[in-house]
Amino acid sequence: METYDPTKVGRRIAWGRSHSVYHYGDDEVIRFPRAERWLGWLLHDGLNLRDRFKRDISVCEQYLGNYVLTTRVVEGAKGELATTQLYIKGHYLSKKDLQNEAIKLQFQDMITRYETMLAAGYLVDLI
Repeated sequence: METYDPTKVGRRIAWGRSHSVYHYGDDEVIRFPRAERWLGWLLHDGLNLRDRFKRDISVCEQYLGNYVLTTRVVEGAKGELATTQLYIKGHYLSKKDLQNEAIKLQFQDMITRYETMLAAGYLVDLI
């Protein structure tokens, strides 16, 4: 497994319920899970964090296709796990955005794909 370089970890840009996201190098982000201790207990799936990351990435790619950014699972020198992705800029989707027919169709497609994934029994921390 690839080892991440701690000297490339920059400032925190997001703090979610289950993870923190930081700039990583010039054009990536690195996402550290914050809830790994209780995540296995909560989900009762018997997966360790590495296997859960791999499964979630695979499921998202299967159901969400090209909407998913390429995601790599990386490891720190002490074995801590994280994921990396390209850094992209954007803004929260708004009603005004949905006035654009192409964006509206993509949004509807993504929601349909996400609902199909949930109906298949997959609950993932979206990658």
